[in-house]
Amino acid sequence: MRSGFQTIQCQRLINMARLHYLWLVLLALLTAENTSGQYQAYTVQDIADLQNTVLYEMFDYFYFAQEQQLTTVFERISNIESRLQVVMDALGLHEQEVPDEVDIVRPTAPPTLPPRRPTIPEPEVTYPPFIQPNRGNRKPRPRPTPSPPPPNTPRPNRRQKPTKRPRPTTRPTTRPTTQPTTTAPTTRPTTQPTTTPPTTPPPVPSTCADIYEQGLYSPSQSMYSVDPLQKSKFVYVKCELADQPDGTERMVTVVEHTKMSTKKVTGFEARGEFSLQPVYNATVKQLRALSAASESCSQYIEYRCRGAALMAQPPRESGTYGFWVDINGEEVESWGGAPANSRMCACGLDGTCVGEGSCNCDSNSKTFVTDAGPISEKERLPVTDVRLGDTGGKKETGYIKLGPLRCL
Repeated sequence: MRSGFQTIQCQRLINMARLHYLWLVLLALLTAENTSGQYQAYTVQDIADLQNTVLYEMFDYFYFAQEQQLTTVFERISNIESRLQVVMDALGLHEQEVPDEVDIVRPTAPPTLPPRRPTIPEPEVTYPPFIQPNRGNRKPRPRPTPSPPPPNTPRPNRRQKPTKRPRPTTRPTTRPTTQPTTTAPTTRPTTQPTTTPPTTPPPVPSTCADIYEQGLYSPSQSMYSVDPLQKSKFVYVKCELADQPDGTERMVTVVEHTKMSTKKVTGFEARGEFSLQPVYNATVKQLRALSAASESCSQYIEYRCRGAALMAQPPRESGTYGFWVDINGEEVESWGGAPANSRMCACGLDGTCVGEGSCNCDSNSKTFVTDAGPISEKERLPVTDVRLGDTGGKKETGYIKLGPLRCL
């Protein structure tokens, strides 16, 4: 179907062709160009040739217009096919999964119809004259003539009203002397319909242990949402089923932060000049509620150093080169595996440190040594910042790694 714009263009072209044709006829009737001083009239053949030229121009216009429209349609179909291919690739559908198209073969011969069943003519039914279906042929049934009344019989008065039957003036006084002895049952049925109490939905899990107890844990799923505050403020955590030293399995709630990878520390000489500043995907209130709902929490911390002190005291200062900040914002001068504010590392408790210091890094070794261990003070976790120093020299380097918060 042509659009409105094409219809207007066609009408304009037809009108122009008509005017052009009339103009040619007028020129042929009047006169033509003057050649060699004489006037020459157009012949009928010249007019026919001009008319054919106009018709050919009209045909070319319509042909190229339709061809351009078909080209546009084919381009749109190609774009749709490319977009469909992108969607199929995104959905994981491949060509071998798509069923083959059914070849539609147009029959060359007209379809053969089944032969029509022969129509059985209805038998003609003749009715007797007395049961003809036409009611006009029925004769009226004769009515019986009433017999005349006997002589000397009074004529009945049709206007006289019938006499009413008198009502009885006395009521029957006989009453039943005995009353039925059947009485209603005095006892009520003890069986009552049993109603099932409404089941309350289970509470929203606060930790991964609650998820495991409610049967919602799946090894194929890593991330879960818990609500430690029970205020529909969810925290996305990882749930891991870890083996314990006693041989049992416990569900662990893992909260990660933005500085999970190892960071290089160099060019920071002053005490606590380097700052790690990890960011957790939970608020302080949610983290405190998670620690309160768990039996125990821990966070692993590791420092690999070369010529960089950790728990040593810098000159003219009262604190240590390195320390970490707890959830309450307090500085803790100790390392993983040692009590809080003891200015020691794990090796300082059993006397296995390199050199005479309380940490391996305090020996200023020319080779890399490591101080690592878990921080187990639940009321202080998670670690909100790690501060380090003594890495201003060319050969003084450190690598810090802070693990996620893990709560049982």
